Amino acid sequence: MSAGYRDALTFVLVPRTHLIFDTPSPAIVNTLRAPGALRLEVPITGKAENFQPGVTLPCELSWLVLPDGATTPQGTPVGDAKMVVDLNGNFRIEVAGKVPVVDIIAQKLINKGKLGYSVTPQFPHAERAELTPIIPFNIPCGINSKKPEGAQVRIGELVTFTPHFASVLNAADLELRVVELDEGSSEVASGAGRFAFTHRWAPAAFYLFRSNSSVDWAIGFMDDTCEHFADVGDEEEGSYEFGWQLWGRSAPEAPQTLLLENKEFLKLPKPHLEELKVEYDESWEGTWEVHGKISGVAPRARLVLEVAVVEMAEQPAPTVTPALTPTPLLTPKPLVTPPIPTPQAAAASTQAEPPADHRTPTVRVQLGPDGGFEAHLGERHWGAGLLPGSQAAVAPKGYAIVTLAAASREGKPGPLQPYLDFDENKYSPFKGEGLSWDVDSEWVCSEEAASMVTRPPKPKRRKSGLSLNPAPGPEVGDPKTPITFEDMWKDIIAWEGVVPYMYLDTEGWVTVGAGNLLKTIEPTKPGDKLAAKTHPFQNMDAARVATPQEITEAFNKVKAMPPKLFYTEYAQRPKIALTDVYIKQLAKARYEEEFLPAVKAGFPDFETYPRAARRGILDVTYNVGISVPKEWKKLIAAVKARNWTVASVECRTKPQNKEDTRNEWRKALFLHAARTDWKKPTA
Repeated sequence: MSAGYRDALTFVLVPRTHLIFDTPSPAIVNTLRAPGALRLEVPITGKAENFQPGVTLPCELSWLVLPDGATTPQGTPVGDAKMVVDLNGNFRIEVAGKVPVVDIIAQKLINKGKLGYSVTPQFPHAERAELTPIIPFNIPCGINSKKPEGAQVRIGELVTFTPHFASVLNAADLELRVVELDEGSSEVASGAGRFAFTHRWAPAAFYLFRSNSSVDWAIGFMDDTCEHFADVGDEEEGSYEFGWQLWGRSAPEAPQTLLLENKEFLKLPKPHLEELKVEYDESWEGTWEVHGKISGVAPRARLVLEVAVVEMAEQPAPTVTPALTPTPLLTPKPLVTPPIPTPQAAAASTQAEPPADHRTPTVRVQLGPDGGFEAHLGERHWGAGLLPGSQAAVAPKGYAIVTLAAASREGKPGPLQPYLDFDENKYSPFKGEGLSWDVDSEWVCSEEAASMVTRPPKPKRRKSGLSLNPAPGPEVGDPKTPITFEDMWKDIIAWEGVVPYMYLDTEGWVTVGAGNLLKTIEPTKPGDKLAAKTHPFQNMDAARVATPQEITEAFNKVKAMPPKLFYTEYAQRPKIALTDVYIKQLAKARYEEEFLPAVKAGFPDFETYPRAARRGILDVTYNVGISVPKEWKKLIAAVKARNWTVASVECRTKPQNKEDTRNEWRKALFLHAARTDWKKPTA
């Protein structure tokens, strides 16, 4: 190119396109007020400005549902949508060549709310057009529950669920599920598709079918009969946290939709083994008498226990070699040659196994109304040994083992730990043919066993329970819209995790929930979120609010432990913890009141940054603190210059361990922003 060179560029100015929706017809408004079917046609029409007449364009269609009391509508995308523009510039939306259909179940048009929709044509620079939810609907859908209160909240007590559905919902396939929420970080949840209790209301022709179809559930069991315990997972700590869900679908081939949910439905402690002893007592009833007590079970449950006794084998007395006595010289004895031991005899003497313990046949007994039980095992005694003045036989040693019949699986004893709370140091689990520490043991021993039998070494706490979901990728989310807390929550729990009880982070600070720091026990100011006693800790084992003393003890015990242990090593008894609901509320409050304002103050153009960059900035701020937008000079300079490549390097924090990939994930966010940001970085 030489000096004085000239050329011309040709630009084509394209007018900005725009959609204007027609007002929904009165017929549609009346149909939604009193629908007669689960699937309703909703014509979407209007004026298409600056689009080529006669064109048909693919588009993105979403139903917008705003329940009463909500501030943000819930969007549900619809596939295979097209915008058809006629020769006069009017448009209509078609889905698979037909009028769009709203599904009352799939789009959750239940109780009171309003319906709207949005359309985004797939055309260069076309903007999203939205009809704010203005079409009212009122389709009653609810479930009332009658449940015990106070001390009556026990395993086996009845809960009654009564549905209240609009007549149109009679055509829906609805299912009630009771789930155990597995809040404990050392709990292992039930497998996919397994619930504590389920009840299905199949499609019906008459309203009376649904209005009179209440259902009973015995707490902790699969139904109201108390024959089999509910599936609560393979590990369950000191209390149960039950919630219920209502799922539905409008057609057999349609996927189920979660319509209603109550996560705070019921909380109660597990049944607790108060006493378990065995006595040797020869009588006409048997040889052994086993008695004990289990609290926390309703009398109506009529809980059945299986009991046996393990009789310790008598060990053979040690062989004593008699001392040699000198033979008088006057009476010599004939010389006797001792037998030479053969290799076979020597092997037999060294390989002889000790006699095995004997287990008595199992008997079944029923828990009494007060929780007590008594069982007699072994052969009956009718002989002279029972007469006055007769000499008593030497009592053998033995201990009792107990399991719960309702815990059985496939006709065999099932794991006991999910259904019975006991002091494992006093009452040892029993698995196979011996004492154990395994949480899947089927039996528990009476207190005598610990002093009679040597238990295997106690293993470290089982590292199971909390499973982290992977963090969403850099491309997730609408790049133009603000980041809501629900969006950020997915990033937070992926890296911070949710640990409901106090533990030490890698720096040795007491922490709880989703990485919430606790610096002190007592608050230093009103609403001090860094103080343990500001938060509503619960005694999960006793299913009640934790006392101030319990919170203090839990804090001090954790503070005295070494840092960098696996989080389950900090679990204590009693379990003093926060609920999942509060943990999320706390994270939301801190996000909206601390982290987001600090970030926006440090970066005035924050909302104009690519979504991936905003996620990266928020993540490093949540991870380190609100000092990031004030003190991290190199990161601040890179962000303000929109130099996302440099920011991907300057955003690094100290890894928690060798497996910590948070820095790599955060780097990928900023590099994605560098590729997608329409505005080039400045010097």
